[in-house]
Amino acid sequence: LSNLLSNAIKYSPAGSAIELQASVSDGLVEIAVKDQGPGVPVDFQGKMFQRFSQADASSAKEKGGTGLGLALSKELTEAMHGSINLVSGHSGVGKSTLINRIVPGLNIKTAATSDYHRKGRHTTTFAEMHRIPQGGFIIDTPGIKGFGLVDIPKDELNHHFPEMFRILPECKFHNCLHLNEPGCAVRQAVEHGDIPEERYVNYLSMYHDDGSNYRV
Repeated sequence: LSNLLSNAIKYSPAGSAIELQASVSDGLVEIAVKDQGPGVPVDFQGKMFQRFSQADASSAKEKGGTGLGLALSKELTEAMHGSINLVSGHSGVGKSTLINRIVPGLNIKTAATSDYHRKGRHTTTFAEMHRIPQGGFIIDTPGIKGFGLVDIPKDELNHHFPEMFRILPECKFHNCLHLNEPGCAVRQAVEHGDIPEERYVNYLSMYHDDGSNYRV
């Protein structure tokens, strides 16, 4: 609804009237917005839901936009039809705002971006499932602040790196942690390029992480 109204305001002559009508049909609320803008040309109406399609695609056009909004909305709605969908991601990226666009009328609590950080704010504190009028469900979830390891003992962490676990028997000590032990086959494999250095760096980062930066 907010997208319809913003487009009506953007394309209508200054000071002109914009009408908003609501009606109920088959248990669903139908919203209609009427404005004094130029409207959609008849020959373009069949292309409205195609990606990057714009009625005015000239370089001299006065209004912004990419021509992706309607196409992505249609594809997203069709993909979620009849299924249970979960929206997940970092805090403040707009998950709840997106769901409000997909299911108008939910009015899930959102917040304006921070003036200081220029980023979104964390507002959702628990997961909640909502019904999609066209069929199916969508689940809004709290933002993810970070990922961490849970209940993996440090002396077993290398078991979760297959390339390290595979050559563990070649280490001088059976309980080698691949840190600074002499005769470590894993560190030798890293030096020879048999194990990517990035993987070993990730292992060290996880091993030394005390978990204080993550919420469980």
